[in-house]
Amino acid sequence: MKSNTTVLQASCVVIGGRSGKQMAQPGTRAQPARFHHTFAWESWAIIAIGIADLVTTLVWIHFYGAQEANPLFAFFWRHGVWAFIAAKSIFLMGPLIFLEWARRSRPRFVLLASRFVIVAYLLLYVVGVARLNASDYLSLPSPDLQIACK
Repeated sequence: MKSNTTVLQASCVVIGGRSGKQMAQPGTRAQPARFHHTFAWESWAIIAIGIADLVTTLVWIHFYGAQEANPLFAFFWRHGVWAFIAAKSIFLMGPLIFLEWARRSRPRFVLLASRFVIVAYLLLYVVGVARLNASDYLSLPSPDLQIACK
């Protein structure tokens, strides 16, 4: 004897994103898996530091007569503001795109490397700014303020 029951089949399809698997509705066509990737927070932090570096450099050069300390970027500065901005952007985004690509196959290594880059970039930035401005803060008082002892 045959049973008149209907079996409802549902399939599980990966739609993409960080939410994981989502169930397809019964009777609907399954969607192919989509590639969805966003930058990690470490990459966004490096971008933010790079933008802060770029903006402060432009402000200090334009308003305070500072000089670009990095010889490579000083070369681009001599070719104009837009060349400087383009070079800073390319030298920032190129390695980040490579890191994001490498994150798929070596996520732990890229995580540690990205965090190292954040610390190193901040450290080099602070030390560079302090070193360039040390003469302003650590110099001896001007000769007219010194008291001569005889």
